[in-house]
This record gives sequence, structure tokens and C-alpha cells, in this order.
Amino acid sequence: MLQRVIVGSVLAIATSALVPMVKQISQPIGRNILKQMKYFFASIKEGVEDMVAEVKFERMKNN
Repeated sequence: MLQRVIVGSVLAIATSALVPMVKQISQPIGRNILKQMKYFFASIKEGVEDMVAEVKFERMKNN
């Protein structure tokens, strides 16, 4: 019983020390992922807009 209390206390202390470090490390990673996703979706949007413009141009050219 005493061993479980000691192990639980050590885990609680370790967790309280690790949470700020993990948070500090994960925030820049999260920001980087968001930047990459924004670039990815902007690239997709640009590609779709280009395809739509080409289709419109071909339709105008054929009429």
C-alpha cells in the first residue's frame, strides 16, 4: 500500500514537471503544422482556380 502511494506521488510530481515542457515544445510544432496546412490548402485552391479558368477559356474559344 505504501509503495503505491509513493509511486503515485512520484508520478504526480513528474507529470506536473513534464506538462509545461511538453506544452512549450508542442506549441511551435503546432504552429508549424498550421502554416503548412494553410500553404497546402492555398496551393490546392490555386490549382483548382487555374483548372476552372482553363476550362472557361476553352469553352469561350470553342464558341
